Formats: sequence, structure tokens, C-alpha cells
Amino acid sequence: MIDKKALEPELQEARKARLEAQAAGGALEDLIDAMRRAGVDWRGLDVYELEQGAVRH
Repeated sequence: MIDKKALEPELQEARKARLEAQAAGGALEDLIDAMRRAGVDWRGLDVYELEQGAVRH
């Protein structure tokens, strides 16, 4: 289980980057690549997305 409170600043940054990538037509893999190039900690983003997808369904 991911501690959302501890990761909230990174999650907010990831959400912002995801929205920007979606606006540009990008996929999660493209977002992770862009975050990696920018030096942003992207680890856990894919797990978080999977958890959120499971919660929604």
C-alpha cells in the first residue's frame, strides 16, 4: 500500500504532468519518460495508476 500523504507532493506533480501529457495526446509511458528526463521521481506512478484504476472499477 502506498502512503498517499507522504507522496502527495509527488502525486500532485505527477497529476499535473499527466494532464499536460494527456492534453498533448501522450500515454503513460511517454509521461514516465518525460518525468525521467526532467529528473522527477516517477517510480510508483505506474503502481499508483494501477491502484486507482482498480479502485474505480
